[in-house]
Amino acid sequence: MTRAFLKNINRQILNNPRHFLAIFSIVALGVAFFSGVRAACPDMRLTLDKYFDDYNAYDIRVISTYGFEDEDIDAIKRVDGVQAVMPVYFFDGFIVEQDVSHLVSFQSLDLDALESKSLINRPVLIEGRFPVKENEVLMDEALRNNYGYKIGDTIEISAPEGENISDYVSRTTFTVAGFVRSVEYISYERGSSSKGDGIIRGFVYLPKSVYTMPVYTGVYIVVDKQNLSRFSDEYKDLIEDIKQRIQAVGDERNPIRYKRLVEEATSKLQDAKLEVEKAEQDLAKAKQELQEAEKKLREGEKELQNKEKEFWQKIKVSEQELRKAKKDLDAAYDELLQNQQRLQSKEQELAYAKEQLEQFQLQLQESNAALSALQAQIEELTKQLTSLPADSQEALQLQAQIASLQAAYEQNAAQYEQARQQYDAQYEMLKAAEQELNAGKAALDQGFSEYNSKLKEYEAKYREFVRFKKEGERQLLEAKANLEKMRQKYQESLAAYEDGYNEAVAKIEDARAKIEEGEKELSSLSQPEWYILDLSMNSGFSGYEQDTQRVGAIGNVFPLIFFLVAALVSLTNMTRMVEDDRSTIGVLKALGYSNMSIASKYMIYSGLAATGGIFFGWAVGKELFPKVIAEAYGIIYTVPDVLTPLQWDSALLAGIGAFISAVVPAFMVCQKELLGPPAAIMRPRAPQIGKRILLERVPFIWKRLDFSRKVTYRNLFRYKKRLFMTVLGIAGCTALVFTGFGLKNSIGSMVPIQFEEIQKYDMTLMLDTKADAASIERLFDLLDENEDVKATMRCYSTTIDVTANAKTEKAMLLVPQDMDTFNNFVSLRHRQSGQPLELSDEGVVITEKLGKILGVTEGSIIRIQGSDNRVVEVVVSGIAENYIYHYVYLTPSLYQRLYRQAPSVNTVFGQLYDTSEEAQNALSESILQTGAVLSISFIREGREKFNDMIGALDIVVVVLIVSAAALAFVVLFSLTNINVDERRRELATLKVLGFNDFETTMYLYRENLILTVFGIGVGLILGVYLLFFVLDTVEVDVVMFSRRIHWMVYLVSALLTLVFALIVNLLTVRIIRKIDMVESLKSVE
Repeated sequence: MTRAFLKNINRQILNNPRHFLAIFSIVALGVAFFSGVRAACPDMRLTLDKYFDDYNAYDIRVISTYGFEDEDIDAIKRVDGVQAVMPVYFFDGFIVEQDVSHLVSFQSLDLDALESKSLINRPVLIEGRFPVKENEVLMDEALRNNYGYKIGDTIEISAPEGENISDYVSRTTFTVAGFVRSVEYISYERGSSSKGDGIIRGFVYLPKSVYTMPVYTGVYIVVDKQNLSRFSDEYKDLIEDIKQRIQAVGDERNPIRYKRLVEEATSKLQDAKLEVEKAEQDLAKAKQELQEAEKKLREGEKELQNKEKEFWQKIKVSEQELRKAKKDLDAAYDELLQNQQRLQSKEQELAYAKEQLEQFQLQLQESNAALSALQAQIEELTKQLTSLPADSQEALQLQAQIASLQAAYEQNAAQYEQARQQYDAQYEMLKAAEQELNAGKAALDQGFSEYNSKLKEYEAKYREFVRFKKEGERQLLEAKANLEKMRQKYQESLAAYEDGYNEAVAKIEDARAKIEEGEKELSSLSQPEWYILDLSMNSGFSGYEQDTQRVGAIGNVFPLIFFLVAALVSLTNMTRMVEDDRSTIGVLKALGYSNMSIASKYMIYSGLAATGGIFFGWAVGKELFPKVIAEAYGIIYTVPDVLTPLQWDSALLAGIGAFISAVVPAFMVCQKELLGPPAAIMRPRAPQIGKRILLERVPFIWKRLDFSRKVTYRNLFRYKKRLFMTVLGIAGCTALVFTGFGLKNSIGSMVPIQFEEIQKYDMTLMLDTKADAASIERLFDLLDENEDVKATMRCYSTTIDVTANAKTEKAMLLVPQDMDTFNNFVSLRHRQSGQPLELSDEGVVITEKLGKILGVTEGSIIRIQGSDNRVVEVVVSGIAENYIYHYVYLTPSLYQRLYRQAPSVNTVFGQLYDTSEEAQNALSESILQTGAVLSISFIREGREKFNDMIGALDIVVVVLIVSAAALAFVVLFSLTNINVDERRRELATLKVLGFNDFETTMYLYRENLILTVFGIGVGLILGVYLLFFVLDTVEVDVVMFSRRIHWMVYLVSALLTLVFALIVNLLTVRIIRKIDMVESLKSVE
């Protein structure tokens, strides 16, 4: 290859930058989209694989109906292929706050192993630190985000109602040390529970040392994966093999555990019987003690009555005696007082008499003195008389005086003597009176002495009486108090006995019932069962796998069609370029260049453009599309930022395809042009012969068209190749845009159709078949009486295997109890016609996707196998519209005919008035408290889950739409530029003829607009088929996207393509204006 030839190639690139950029852009866009979208699925899976590897995610989880002992753990460790085993404790409980409690899953965590990378399901620390103390915990970051918990918060935990927290853990208060994520929960769902309102809000890791549970409740297992991807079939086969080995270990361990459980249960039943017997003995003993206490109380009451009667009799007698004694004393005292008064009266009389006697004595003394004076006077007179003569006058006078005095003396003496006698008599009387008075006084004193003695005796007796009475009353009160205490104690004992009797009898009866139930359970006790769950049974992982599968399905279909359109445009560009260089090719051939050398010029040109586009597409596509798609799913999953290594399979496939689509057309077009001699090749290709078009044969229309429109219509059909290429290019872009919008519409309309038009219920209850009749009755009463429950439908449901045409698919069998209410809850109808389907005894109605997978139609026979392995054959009487999961509907009479038994009720569907989260949580809590329900699910939750999935898928679809729109823009721009280049001479001629810029532009744009409209019409038709093809490819087995295409999809797709066409036309106005009339007309020369 000469230097001049290489220079010519370089000039070719510089002189045709638009073709080069067109090829570069279309290849870059195609490669970026193809390799990027196809890489999204493996990149997302690689990211999750590395995330799981970094934090040692489990591969298998085993739970048991009776827990695991150390011997079970040791046996699992010995299984071939098991690399690590971690037994754990877990239970569902509540974080208690002041006004609310949150249902969470509590899981054990070995604090000593936290820093070890070998710890299975090692927590991903988001904030804070790992616990170092027994009272510190790790909390799910979802609890922080949703309920505002912070580092350092103290939380209190409790067990569900009717359970004791001490049966699970040794303490109830903890401090939040950190917030974490767990590889076990990569979605925002945390599972469901039969406790509380049934919705687990998050998880909390408690130190393993605080658990008091006797056995482990779960086992996490990591297997030797040999670097296999968790999404690969080899990994799933490996896991299935190890699961079978673990199941074999379980089959070996379960009989041993069963025997031990039977022995323990038998021992517990025996202990329970002994306790019941002891309780009955204690009850009988309590009754006997109560009867004895009652007897003692009656005897005490009788004894108290007798003693009280005897006491009051004694008191009465004593009172009478004291009263009589007091009366006698009072009488004696009164008599003494009377005697005293008499003596005092006598003493007064005596004193008076004595006073009179003393006065009389004084009178006597005076009389005696007067007598003595008279005597003395007489003696004096006598003496004087003696001295006088006897007959003297004086003597006579003295004698007369003496005689007078003597007579007076004698008279006075007689009076004195009489008075003295009288005095003596009075004196004797007074003396006798004194003696009598003294005797009276002595008698009175003796009486008073006797009275005082008797009074003292009375007072002593009275005091003794008072003391006796007071002591007796005290003893009586004490006896009454003791008796009252005895009565109160008896009453309390009686009340306690009466209160406790019913309770004790109820407990005894309950214990007997439990013993009886325990004996029945013991007799029907089944062997322990191990449930071996792999990652496919983890809702987060399975959802992630399905979502990446959907992305992968889109990546397998949509980019391929996208790439084909890009290849078509690349072919058009190279074809136009080779045709434009026809003369140059002839010159080169005349100069002796070989056909291969000449072709290599255009192959190098297109190859360089394609190579640049390939590397640019690789660089942009591998970073942009996986990240955008992964970010879209970030609203559902907590996964690290997506890893974007170059996926060589997709990259090489896109690169090779792009290179071939650019180089091969250049080679093929050159080879076609080089078939003739150089002289023929150097001359321009003769213009195509004009032909009459169909419209010309309709004079009525043709004669009424102006010149420009006639030329436009002739040119459309004159250049058929250009027509088909333009129409196909625009049709391809329109089909891609239509498919993107149609996919968004199909996915978005699936949920409302499913949950509003087909499944017309708001709640599903799975009943506990082991619950007693009273619990079931409480549940039905609650549903009937609750104001939020509008209506319910009872039915039987179970998972079945449906087989037809050598294909088997799992589905849900649904048998309504009451056919009259069935249509109010489930709408069975044909999807295409909308006509309702009747569920009859002639056969079953299956859902459309199930029928499509199994390849059955109405009238086909399918086989149904349930969990009991019984297989029945039944005719398909109808195929119903359904979008999520597979269902088989059966009438109760047909079920009874097929299975020889009536269907039981294990499921209840409910329609609610209030579907808010608060109302549903309250209703859920009330329902779970009946003890008759295993699980509750609300359609609102299912809708939110699917809406989140669809929201993420919507972003992916938006990426597809934007990419398709960009492709449409590039395709339209390339085709318009090619059209302008092809018709440069024609446009220059129009300018020479006097057409202004607007008329010249419209001359071309009129054709472009008509071709665009044709292309849009064809594209919409192709888009329908392409959309259905993409839907069939993207759908997973349990989901069917809606086939209803909204008219807005047609309108938006058409308008968007038309807008792109108008924008491109506006951009090419400048190119048309710059066409040089002279150079264009001289191009032939």
